[in-house]
Amino acid sequence: MKIRYFYFLLFIMAAIVSSCSTSNVETPLSNSTTEEISTPTPGADPSCAAVIASVSGNNGGGVIAETIRLVRMSVEGELTEIGVVSVPFLQEKDTLYFLNILADLDQDGMWDTTLGSPSDEWVVTNSPILITETTHAGYFPIDNPALTDDASMLVRVVISAGPIQPAGTWDCGLPEGALALDSQVSLRVIDTEVLADPAEGFVGGGYCSPFSAQTYVGLFGPSAEDLNLETIFYRPGVPDIDQGRNTCVGHSMANSLSWLAQQNGFTDKFQQKKDAQGNELDTYDVTTAEGANELAWEMISDWSDRGQYSPNSGVSTDAIVSGKQSFIDKRGLPVSVEEIGSADGEGTFDAIKQALKDGCDVEVGLRIETENGTKGHMVTVVGFSDIKIGDTPYRGLTFHDPATTAEASGPGGGNDLYEYDPKTMSIRYPFLGKIRKATLAFAIKECYTPPKVSLSGTYGVGIQVALDTANHAIHILMSSAMDLAVRQSEITFQGPFPWVTVVGTVDEDGVFQASGRGTVAGFPGIAVTFVGSITLEQLVGDYTMGAEGGLPSGAPIVYRVEGARTGPLEERTSAEIGKTLVEAFFDRFNANFNAQSSEGLLYLLHPAVIDLYGVEACQAYLEGVVQNLIQLEVLSSSSLDTWQWEIDERTTPIENAFMVRANVVVENASGERDLHVADDENGSSDSQ
Repeated sequence: MKIRYFYFLLFIMAAIVSSCSTSNVETPLSNSTTEEISTPTPGADPSCAAVIASVSGNNGGGVIAETIRLVRMSVEGELTEIGVVSVPFLQEKDTLYFLNILADLDQDGMWDTTLGSPSDEWVVTNSPILITETTHAGYFPIDNPALTDDASMLVRVVISAGPIQPAGTWDCGLPEGALALDSQVSLRVIDTEVLADPAEGFVGGGYCSPFSAQTYVGLFGPSAEDLNLETIFYRPGVPDIDQGRNTCVGHSMANSLSWLAQQNGFTDKFQQKKDAQGNELDTYDVTTAEGANELAWEMISDWSDRGQYSPNSGVSTDAIVSGKQSFIDKRGLPVSVEEIGSADGEGTFDAIKQALKDGCDVEVGLRIETENGTKGHMVTVVGFSDIKIGDTPYRGLTFHDPATTAEASGPGGGNDLYEYDPKTMSIRYPFLGKIRKATLAFAIKECYTPPKVSLSGTYGVGIQVALDTANHAIHILMSSAMDLAVRQSEITFQGPFPWVTVVGTVDEDGVFQASGRGTVAGFPGIAVTFVGSITLEQLVGDYTMGAEGGLPSGAPIVYRVEGARTGPLEERTSAEIGKTLVEAFFDRFNANFNAQSSEGLLYLLHPAVIDLYGVEACQAYLEGVVQNLIQLEVLSSSSLDTWQWEIDERTTPIENAFMVRANVVVENASGERDLHVADDENGSSDSQ
């Protein structure tokens, strides 16, 4: 059968080069307490000097924790331009808020809120978050060489029910009802391993950072009425394993495949011993972080064996999809793989959204321009946000990035959130020591494709006449019960005479349409149709003989067929099939003789006999012999073959003929003799 949150952890990198003024927000934070600060004035001093000089009393209202963390990354002792700020929260709230963070990076006693400028200190800008008892964090650029270990600066954290609109320049005041925490924070420098620098045309970069974002829990989106909601999505339970040197492709894909296997019940595919060709396979449990890591390295090994991966270069961009498809084929995974989006990022964000909503997993390739050419990195996508407040869009992507360690939070943790800029189709990403523009160059989705279930088998059915205005049933003598052989290469229904074999199609819901032609009641070439539904348990349908006319009066006969699957299809030899067909034929032959029905026997004559002698001569002969009591018992049957019928000095080839050894009983005498029965191409039988 052709059965065929939003969650901003906050990598909002202050990418908008503009000024701002604070907008009043009508909906206050519930249960919040904060010192009253006057509503800011548009066009105020962008340095916020007056505010920072008079800061006091902002304690976070019991929601924002004081243990704010500032980190600067270094590589083998060399400072990078990558800063990280993380803010813990003490309560959970079930609606969406906006986070803004100011940090006095140049230690001059002022916050500069000129977005995008070299002195920009608005390090997290209007990041939509769900407040949970966990940490939210964001990357931001640092270009001050004096900011090293123990450098101290004043940091302001603000959470509000609406965004601070950057229409002029923010004067650092608080929207109505907002909560704020002002804290003197010491910077820490954390060293990381050597940066993974892929070659041009390859993907594999990133860095192995000791910083890890925390897992989000209890993610609930705001109502559409409150936020003019378009979409908020988060997928929990996806692993977050750490990459090696230039192995981000394998590790991000292993995150995805591990989740897909667990969700759809094919984890056993990674525990089987051999592939379809009989080659030995590694076995591991992808429900564990260790197993997911083994999966990543097996894929990387496959690329390496084909010369498409090296630790110094990464994985060739051109080989990513074909390599994953090769791995899927080797493992026999019920998974389809497809590249989505485009190399320039056009449509990639929307394609990612749709793939996640469809239940597929997604990895996105980032194209990053550096001083030494175009580099590539790949991450697992676990969520997106696409909302509007008024006419202002807020879009973001949530990653499980193999370049940021999951050691602190374990598998399923490490949500890294980035603001997506639809104008440049990019995010701002920390890469090779700097915060850089990273275009969503392309994405790859994998979708679960349920294995095709074979409907082939034997179905024991009951058959009843449903429509017969011309009284054909007494001549056809269809059995009231029979076993139908069903084959699925094309859906095929075969049964004993007088059933005519029909072939057709079946859709994913099991609805089938099949047709064929055969001899019915002695009339050759009669169109037969069978429509209904079939599953692994049952078969129901209407079987119509004479669907296009051809029977006396032109009216069809319709049988209702209903039954259940009784077992797998028994593949039999031609001789075995022939014996079954012949026995069914002679059952009907004997029934007509017992009823002394010359008309019924006429229907059983092969068309070649009637062509030779004519209908009237055959009818007269049969009327004479039906007065005798004759019974035939089949003893054996040959395989199908062409029989050369020699009679009256002429030879006529009869296709699909069986030679039958039968015991013939006439009155009280009996004896064995050879007879011939021909099977037409659609499964019915006729005698000569």
